[in-house]
Amino acid sequence: MIKRNIVITDVETTGFYPEQGHVTVQIAATAINCVTLKPHHAGSINLFIKPTAEELALASPKALEVAKHSVEKAKIEGVDRKVAYIKYFEWLESINADGKAYTKPIMAGHNSPFDMKFQLHEAIKLGLVTNEKEPPWDYHIIDTWSFAFCLFESDPEMENLTLDTLLKKLKLTRKSDTHDAMEDVELTAEVYCRYIKFMRECRKRLRVTEMAE
Repeated sequence: MIKRNIVITDVETTGFYPEQGHVTVQIAATAINCVTLKPHHAGSINLFIKPTAEELALASPKALEVAKHSVEKAKIEGVDRKVAYIKYFEWLESINADGKAYTKPIMAGHNSPFDMKFQLHEAIKLGLVTNEKEPPWDYHIIDTWSFAFCLFESDPEMENLTLDTLLKKLKLTRKSDTHDAMEDVELTAEVYCRYIKFMRECRKRLRVTEMAE
């Protein structure tokens, strides 16, 4: 059996393009045991990163409006970007008990290529990822957007595949209307676990393989 723990992650940013100076102001993640689908003992992490005046000047007005709550909190509670990433990397490394390349956690999220694009870009810029040092996550990533497409691509009720539309379809609700990476992580984790349980049941019924308890 493949034994790679899963990390559900999400970021709030000042824009859409890290190469144009847009940065993360919040990184949230939670770890899931790949076998039981229960919370991993490493738990969750929620980091606010204090943006500089220069970074805010380069920000997209649209992105600032969407991430308003996170941006304001980051201004007050945020820490230095490198301090945050070192803490984040240490947390990720704690999930990989064997410390091997083939046991690194697999990152997942809704539209996860966007989140991982920012995380990798910033880690490289900070010198935490180099030609000699790889990131503490596996290069394969899981996107719950793809899950939604596979399940609902012909459903007339699905006008799009955003997280909010998917949550509505699955009858999952937000605690508030504030955009926050940690809440997105918690909800996406529920989506991920429901999908995996569904696929495991499909395999049983199709007798593709016997699932270990």
